[in-house]
Amino acid sequence: MHSGAIKLGDSWILCAERVHDRAFHMFVARALEGLTVWGILEWFYAPAIQQLWLARGLFLAYFLVNLALLIPQRRKKLNRSMLWLDIVANIAPMAAATHWSGGLYSPVLPIFVIKIGNYGLIYSVQTGVRALGATILLLGSFGLTAHLGFGPSAALHLVPEQTRQRLTIGFGAFLFGIGCYGALRFFRELSDRERRLAAALEEQQRLYAQLLVEQEQLRLLSQRLVEASEATLQAVSRELHDDFGQAITAVRMDLNRVERELPPTSTARQQLRSARHQLANILQNVRNLSQILRPGVLDDLGLVAAIESYVTRFSERTGVSVELQLPSSEPTLPPEIELTLYRVLQEALTNVARHARAHNVHITLERTGDRIRLSVRDDGKGFVVAERTAPPSGFGLGIAGMRERAQLYGGNLRVQSKLGEGTEVIVELPLVNTAEGDRERGVAQHRRATG
Repeated sequence: MHSGAIKLGDSWILCAERVHDRAFHMFVARALEGLTVWGILEWFYAPAIQQLWLARGLFLAYFLVNLALLIPQRRKKLNRSMLWLDIVANIAPMAAATHWSGGLYSPVLPIFVIKIGNYGLIYSVQTGVRALGATILLLGSFGLTAHLGFGPSAALHLVPEQTRQRLTIGFGAFLFGIGCYGALRFFRELSDRERRLAAALEEQQRLYAQLLVEQEQLRLLSQRLVEASEATLQAVSRELHDDFGQAITAVRMDLNRVERELPPTSTARQQLRSARHQLANILQNVRNLSQILRPGVLDDLGLVAAIESYVTRFSERTGVSVELQLPSSEPTLPPEIELTLYRVLQEALTNVARHARAHNVHITLERTGDRIRLSVRDDGKGFVVAERTAPPSGFGLGIAGMRERAQLYGGNLRVQSKLGEGTEVIVELPLVNTAEGDRERGVAQHRRATG
């Protein structure tokens, strides 16, 4: 903002916009006001004005100053000095005209109402108060000069009383017409703003509905990608378990048969035994990998059995003690919910093994109403969540994927941790997909918005 700009608080930008939009109309209105008042003085009060040249000079300055102010008003370059020049240049000639045409009884006295209203509505309330203060000061000076006998009343006999009354009535009607016109413009602008606001709200609703539809399309695409990924993992798991595992088993059997045909003290027999043991380890690793990719027990026996099986292998592999708190009976869950919970469990225990340095883990699976909740809490080193935008290095990538997967089915996943107090991963999923309801509502709103 310009260093000399008027600081009227946060409303100054709006004030500059109002002045910019109405600058030309303001000039035309002020020119009409000046011509009207100057015409009244010239035609009716000229005999009572001894300094007629001064009146003409004031109104010439009135026109020139308002014309000069039109440029900074249009360019939004107003400053404090220009504002006071605006007030003085507009009120002083009207004050002089009021003084010359009867003081407090002048027919042009109501012009101050228009002036104060203009400054208050177009500029700001503070500017309107300044103009009102200047007007009160001038009106007080009129009353004082009339009381002291210096007013123009002595020369008013040169203007017939009936003429003055008609001027007062006519000028009042003129001001009343201007007021009605201003009121009509005000209500018209208000109506236009209401229509624009209604159109903006309608557009906002349409965009929001469209956003919901596009979000649902993205969710469905992500869900299809997850399902395709799971289908691929399932196929690979089956291939490892059935084909590759069976091939290794057949090789072991052949080696075992060859081993039995060799002498007990044969070096080749010892080498075959060592090869069989290595194949046994490879076979076990293949089976473990197959279970990690897609646990058959999850499809065959359900989520509870799959959790127990995975936790048992986890404890044997890492030495971490795991306490399970599971439902007494297998809960009936949609397959995608079971798989999501199982994947979160895998990721959480993987992070425990890699980062937590924990000795104990507590796992809880519980169903509450139409939601199911899985919690994995460890007693490891933890971390300060408030001081990080993400979990420790290597921790957040899998969790971010699990969070996205939970959101696909209308759920949420959060990580709670404190330094030295362990970490807890919590996932909650609805048994009825709320995202589908959001999509249906978004589609309905989109159809209504687009007609």
